Amino acid sequence: MKKVLLIIFNIILLSSCQVFKTSTSKSIDIKISGVTQKPTIVDLKVDEKKITASVTSLIASTQDVFQQQAISEALKNCNCDIIVEPTFESIRKGKKTTTSVTGYPGYYINFRPMTLEDTTFIKIANTTLDKSKVKETTLGKKRKSGPIIIATLGGVVFMGFLLSIIN
Repeated sequence: MKKVLLIIFNIILLSSCQVFKTSTSKSIDIKISGVTQKPTIVDLKVDEKKITASVTSLIASTQDVFQQQAISEALKNCNCDIIVEPTFESIRKGKKTTTSVTGYPGYYINFRPMTLEDTTFIKIANTTLDKSKVKETTLGKKRKSGPIIIATLGGVVFMGFLLSIIN
C-alpha cells in the first residue's frame, strides 16, 4: 500500500511539469556598461516589399511579449536584421491571441569606422529623429515556483498523514 501511494504521489508531481518555448533578445546601451567604443557606422538596406508574420498563443501574457514574438518570427522567416516601421495587429478570441507584424525587412551592410561626413549626418538625425528606448525582453511563460513548493509540502504532509494512519 505504501508503494502504491508513493507511486501515485510521484506521478502527480511529475505530471505538473510542463514544456514551453522561449525566445530571448538582449541588448545594452554601451554607455551604461562603461565601455568606450570607437564609433562604427553601418548602412541599412531596406527592401521595398513588405513582410508579415503572425504568432498565435494560448498563454496569457502582455501585448509587448506578443509583439516581440511576432517580430522574432518575422526576422526568422525573412532572414533579415531588423523590421523597419513595424505595425501590429492583435486579435483575441477567447483564450487564443493572434498577433501579426507587418513591416519592411532591413539588412545591415557596409560596416565601417565613422568619418567626419557621418558626424554631420548624425547630429542632424539626433535632433530630428525620435529615439527608441533599448530594452531587454524575455519571451515565454515563466513558471512560478511558489505553487509547486506549496503543493510539494502539502503532498509530503499528506503522505506523512497517510503513512501514520496505515501504521
